[in-house]
Amino acid sequence: MTTKSNATKARWDLPGYEDAMSAFADELVWSAVKGDPLLGSIRFRKSIHAGPTRNVPGPIPVDHPLSAFQQDAVFQRNIVRDSDLEQFTLILAEMVAGCLTQMHGSFYERVNDITEATGSQFDMEGRPVSIDMILDMFDRLEFDFDDDGNPVLPTLKCGPEMARRLAELEPSEEQERRLEEIVLQRKAAYYAQKRTRRLSQ
Repeated sequence: MTTKSNATKARWDLPGYEDAMSAFADELVWSAVKGDPLLGSIRFRKSIHAGPTRNVPGPIPVDHPLSAFQQDAVFQRNIVRDSDLEQFTLILAEMVAGCLTQMHGSFYERVNDITEATGSQFDMEGRPVSIDMILDMFDRLEFDFDDDGNPVLPTLKCGPEMARRLAELEPSEEQERRLEEIVLQRKAAYYAQKRTRRLSQ
């Protein structure tokens, strides 16, 4: 995170002040990340690993370098001199929004790479969303099961309008049976894979 100002005579150039401002800006960004509907749902941890990260293993792996996000916050002399908290807050809000935009872009780029490599991309081809379409997507995905054998179904991220349309959909008995069949097939494959891993250890 980088901050800039032309107010060097306003004690803005002190290293301690600059360090404190950078730490404050970082805290603002991470607080916004945790509260973001998309980014906040992603588990993250601190690491000293320099990357890259292997997101798709196998004979044709997909690796991604660690992303670096930077957004400048430029404070004019009068904002600092006059203690203009309103302008100060607006500048920081724009900085945070810029960081979130970069993070969203990086996330979707990586998801696109991963789904393309694993063959799990699904093109709606301009068709309206439907239960059958969602089942078609589920039928192409792998998912895990918890300790009680319940499926951990994929999480669907979408905008408010799409969420409203999905909430209005009612599955038929035939569609419910199809979902049960998909779950049973994935469950059999999941436990077969677990047995194979135990035997190879």
